[in-house]
Amino acid sequence: MFKKIFISSFITLSSIISTSAIAAEGNVLPSGATAALDSIKADSLAMIDYAWPILAAIVGAFVVVKIFKRVTSKV
Repeated sequence: MFKKIFISSFITLSSIISTSAIAAEGNVLPSGATAALDSIKADSLAMIDYAWPILAAIVGAFVVVKIFKRVTSKV
């Protein structure tokens, strides 16, 4: 039991320390790669913005169908 806790805490701490070390180094990517990643991020956020109305319509349709089934089963 103690060994599992020790190993899991060691892995967690080492990942936190390595992530902090990478973040402390600053911007290590070339400017072209940074621009490409920024472009991908902007495109993905635009796609997410387009998906929200579709998701809301699908969830709304399922809710309406569920309510319709409840009402018709009681009649």
